[in-house]
Amino acid sequence: MESKPDDAEARYRFGNFYQTIEKFEEAEACYRKAIELDPKHLDSCNNLAMILQGRGDEASIDEAEAYYLRCVEIDDKCVDAMFNWATLKLEHRQDLDGCRVLINQIVQINPELKEHKLVKALRGDDEDESGETFG
Repeated sequence: MESKPDDAEARYRFGNFYQTIEKFEEAEACYRKAIELDPKHLDSCNNLAMILQGRGDEASIDEAEAYYLRCVEIDDKCVDAMFNWATLKLEHRQDLDGCRVLINQIVQINPELKEHKLVKALRGDDEDESGETFG
């Protein structure tokens, strides 16, 4: 499949490249263009939300949350976006109940993730089976 300069997938890949080399403004612009070209480009929505979440200011957190919601509306089994959204709810909103709701959805979608360290940490389990605490 040939990529054209205004192809959403090509823009998404450029965004990933820029994100990898920590050029977040360029990555953001690429993800926004990909979403403009394909409003349901799930990975661009999720990656854009992560960049916005990383900024930490209230407006960016609000926009990130809107993009995570959009991801789940596009694909109600998008565990990656749910993990990120749960982290946002916990770290930026101090919304334990909202975090738990998302974690429960993740585990319902993919039961083997119940024992994943991140799921346990976000769920509030402080120790893994070795006795190590999450920090």
